[in-house]
Amino acid sequence: MSSSGPPAPALAQVIELTLPDGWPADGFGQVAAVLAQLPEPDASPSGAWVGVTSGEAHRRGLSRLFARKGRAAHLAVRGAALLARGYVDVGGGEDGEGRELAWGRVP
Repeated sequence: MSSSGPPAPALAQVIELTLPDGWPADGFGQVAAVLAQLPEPDASPSGAWVGVTSGEAHRRGLSRLFARKGRAAHLAVRGAALLARGYVDVGGGEDGEGRELAWGRVP
């Protein structure tokens, strides 16, 4: 996603994913592996936003351009997990630190 998309909402919580060994290089792994790491929506106040990282280490500056890509969960997989868990207004983009996040709002 480019930084020209919608800005990330003010997130109450960011979930740093831990991906299992053997996660596919294309990022399209099992939604259940992401779903298992998401909190239940009723654990947060109504209206709170929750973000989900890709599971890849965040790099800054020139290291973003030259580092090998690690394992990462595709934005679509993270969004599907948020929907399956019961979050609403699911979307994605970059936050102020340049991380690609999926996010959803607690109903």
